[in-house]
Amino acid sequence: MIGAFLIPFMIVVLMILFRIIRNYLKSIHLGHFSVIAAAFLFGGPLAILGGFFLPAEMNAMLGGWKRTLTRIGFYWLGVMLYFVLALLLCGICCFILRRILKDRYSRQLVRNLTALFVAVFTGIMSLYGIRNAHDLHVTEYEVPVDKDSVLDELNIVLIGDTHLGYNITVKQVEEMVDLINRQDPDVVLIAGDIFDNEYEAIEEPEEMIRLFQQIHSRYGTYAVWGNHDIQEKILLGFTFSWMNKEKHIVQADERMLEFVKEAGIQTLYDQWISIEDILLYGRPDKAKINFGHTNRREVSEFMKDADPDKPIIVLDHEPSDAMLLSEYGADLYLNGHTHDGQMWPGTWTIHLFWDNAYGMKRYGDLYNIVTSGVGLFGANMRTDSIAEICKIHVTFR
Repeated sequence: MIGAFLIPFMIVVLMILFRIIRNYLKSIHLGHFSVIAAAFLFGGPLAILGGFFLPAEMNAMLGGWKRTLTRIGFYWLGVMLYFVLALLLCGICCFILRRILKDRYSRQLVRNLTALFVAVFTGIMSLYGIRNAHDLHVTEYEVPVDKDSVLDELNIVLIGDTHLGYNITVKQVEEMVDLINRQDPDVVLIAGDIFDNEYEAIEEPEEMIRLFQQIHSRYGTYAVWGNHDIQEKILLGFTFSWMNKEKHIVQADERMLEFVKEAGIQTLYDQWISIEDILLYGRPDKAKINFGHTNRREVSEFMKDADPDKPIIVLDHEPSDAMLLSEYGADLYLNGHTHDGQMWPGTWTIHLFWDNAYGMKRYGDLYNIVTSGVGLFGANMRTDSIAEICKIHVTFR
């Protein structure tokens, strides 16, 4: 419902921002650049809205413009974030310096320098964010489990938040699969958000399936669903459920189900499986439970079905129950969802919302590992966070 007010609100904010920028450009004798400023401010939203509302039939006629427009809009979101942050910082500095500097020429110099700072800061942060977003890393963890097992060790590759859609290409998935296979995993676990709300957004789905089929591991690939693994209209983080064919139904597209099946990925939905004598439990997402269900099993409910003397791994999209799982005897809790904030200053503020927003943290005998993920949500950038797969070497007593 909130999403219905998003577009008019965005227009009002951009008009106010344009007026501020136009007056500032006039003050530094660059008023003729107002046209460029208007194109920048309003071009991005027009691309986002064009991609959002463009019908599938017309998109086919135009040769896939929906993808082009949406990707332009996602780049604009990142650029706009750092542009506004730089503008706010310079506005504060100018406000202070105006009260200190009485000389007209000095004040003019400050305005010129702040304009230069806005341009340079925005450019550097945006270019770095775009480049860093597509540089995939391997993060390694050592996890000792103080329980007996028929296995001496288990090599897990954890990935999450691939967000197959407008922001990830076939080439990136190809690089991800190659990097996974180079770790020689015993098992591959996917911590949700395989998709990015729209199946139609996937670039060459058949090729993506072929690539996922090439993941090699001893015990297979398992996944849980995340809050974006549903077919739902979404714009700037707000959902438009009234635009869905199945109104108000939180459910994955049938094509998503077929995709993971053909890709050789086994999804776990509130269920246990065994890897030798190691127990693995996969949970539906906390926020978007999926498939029309209204609840998921509580920790106390599903843990009573597990033998506490056996190694226990829980795979869940959001890192919400580490302490509780520790109390019930779980050994390893694997998550995604947070993206480690993805972009500064989100990489700082994300830690206000999650006890463990990224990396490994110990709760009693339980180790909780949260991956920053492979893909992106929204802005097509990463600053102060990395795209990663996690190599987890688990040893047993």
